[in-house]
Amino acid sequence: MNRLIVAITLIAAAGFNASGQGVGTFEFMNVGVTPDRLIYLDNYDPSNPSAPKPEGPGYQIAVYFGPSGTTDENALVQVGASTPFLTSAGAGQFNGGGRTIFGLSEDGGVVALQARAWDVSTGTTWEQAFANPAGRTGKGPVFEMKTKDPSDIFEPLPRLGYAPGFVGFAIAVPEPSTWALAGLGVAGLFLLRRRR
Repeated sequence: MNRLIVAITLIAAAGFNASGQGVGTFEFMNVGVTPDRLIYLDNYDPSNPSAPKPEGPGYQIAVYFGPSGTTDENALVQVGASTPFLTSAGAGQFNGGGRTIFGLSEDGGVVALQARAWDVSTGTTWEQAFANPAGRTGKGPVFEMKTKDPSDIFEPLPRLGYAPGFVGFAIAVPEPSTWALAGLGVAGLFLLRRRR
């Protein structure tokens, strides 16, 4: 059975190579990282173990990618579904599992990556939360990482949480003045509609 699985993996990898479609895989997780690589909420302090961190399904995180050399965040596209943060002792950590990227120039090629997190009460996707004046969002820097060549079944998957450039980033909480301005805008729209 194991030989059959290995054979299927090698045949699939050869097929992608023949079609010019390089494939790369990596682990989208930061479980077990040092405090400076956890995700924090506003005014975070990695040296403070009790600093607020996102936890549970109320917060989501997704990973976006582009070809090596990409620096424009708007050119990045999401890889797979978003994943919730862990709860309790796992606050600030996430485990999105393995992610696969197709269409690379070579198997196990280098890609540009960026992690983006948000509070789902301000948007069901990162784009919605980011467009929301009261949205709570955060994003890490765009960085490059070499993915795994899927034909090498003995090589462990590179983990995004340990990659250079991936550090803890705050999910910004709107200032009270922002909430007040948003409230005034809604009240103004309500009054305008009522006059009509």
